[in-house]
Amino acid sequence: MSSCKCVAAADLRRFRYEPCSSAVPGGFGTLKSKFFYLNKFASVEELQQGLVQYIHYYNHDRIKLKLKGLSPVKYRTQPSKA
Repeated sequence: MSSCKCVAAADLRRFRYEPCSSAVPGGFGTLKSKFFYLNKFASVEELQQGLVQYIHYYNHDRIKLKLKGLSPVKYRTQPSKA
């Protein structure tokens, strides 16, 4: 098991992971640039609701050309050609 240390602040702008794989910091960078910085939230509940909606969009609705134009969930659930 790797030793990941999550260093979080009350402010999402300073959230970071140490020293995990590059996928984790890259994922948080995408989340912050595509969701957090583009919106203003009046409350923590509003932030949480928006975050749930964004994660659903990111996994279910967003298409990736690398995944043959499918969303990540659709790509993973398609039958494999054995």
